Amino acid sequence: MPGDRTGDRRSRLAVSLLYVVMGFMIGSWGARVPAIRAQIGAGDVSWGLANTIAAGGDIVGLGIVVLLVSRASTRRLAVTGAAGVLLAAPLLGFASSLTTVVAGMLLWYLSAQLLATPMGALAMQVQTAYGRPLLSSFNAAFSVAVFLGAGVGTAAAALDVSPGVQFTVANAVLGALLLGSLRWLPEEDRPDAPPGASRRRIRDRFTPQLRLIAVLAFLVGLIASVSTQWSSLYVADELGGGAVLGGLCFALMSVVGVLTLLVGDRLTARYGGRRVLRAGVLLATTGLLLALALDRPAVAVAGLTVFAVGIACNNAIVDQFAASQPTVTPSEGISVSEMGQLPAFFLTPALIGLLAGAVGLRFALLLPVAAMLAMAVLIGWLRHYPAEAPAASGR
Repeated sequence: MPGDRTGDRRSRLAVSLLYVVMGFMIGSWGARVPAIRAQIGAGDVSWGLANTIAAGGDIVGLGIVVLLVSRASTRRLAVTGAAGVLLAAPLLGFASSLTTVVAGMLLWYLSAQLLATPMGALAMQVQTAYGRPLLSSFNAAFSVAVFLGAGVGTAAAALDVSPGVQFTVANAVLGALLLGSLRWLPEEDRPDAPPGASRRRIRDRFTPQLRLIAVLAFLVGLIASVSTQWSSLYVADELGGGAVLGGLCFALMSVVGVLTLLVGDRLTARYGGRRVLRAGVLLATTGLLLALALDRPAVAVAGLTVFAVGIACNNAIVDQFAASQPTVTPSEGISVSEMGQLPAFFLTPALIGLLAGAVGLRFALLLPVAAMLAMAVLIGWLRHYPAEAPAASGR
């Protein structure tokens, strides 16, 4: 057990701030997209093209992480990524041309990838110090920050504050907090290599277990993408519930997701990661099937709310499995999980769109149902997860 509880709490606070930086930017951007788009006079085609080009930053950033994660300081990578995210926001907010927006989004996406894997590894370091699951609480901090960012952005828009001013002031505050907490950030523990040993190759990270985790991460990404991009549209358009009910559905799903994350660590500690993950996807499957079965918007909202509860802890638990593999460091394990998940966010919107165009959105949404059933089967092969031991003993 750790001997320095004050130091552990400070480390937890500092790592939580990294999750807040990531989430706050996403929420702020989502609320100010209309203003920024109007500010540069971009049409639908040029805006869509800009987002497609900027998504290349994700690929470049992940490539850098994969190459450096076993060589560079995990702490330094996380701080570099967080700084890049904070600096990208004013560039986007004050943009006067589409080129500037693309440059800002490239910096943001690249920096977010530099931050994502290291902050997950540092969260795992804090979890190890505490001796109990904590990753769901870090994901909850991220989700709350998305809400706060969206709220601040909405308020700024209502007060006619420009995106550039809003982003600069908010990120200056976050930057000051980040600077003040740097000394509390932990560093990832790594086993010392024996003298004369060769550096582990990237392909050596892809053990059978981590290949399985990469597949699970892809399925988690597919399901999360559907939840974010299609749930409100299903209620509003497919079922005729209207934009207000569609927006309410998404807000309700977001709230119950955060509430579930707040208890996710306790559930994982009590019952074990595999049980919680499988129970969650089966609950989510039931909820989504309920939403698809009846042509009633209110029933769909209820079913999608259950769906949101079931999938809330997926990412945190899969990352814990990745970070707990015995042959890699936590950052190396999470980098494999990120490599598995990233393609899902690129492919899923187009895939669901094509299916919806061919057979309708209701039948297209059977794809995440199939993904969750596949997850329920694959979860049985997961191994090497330390938190399973307390659950088995009933503690």
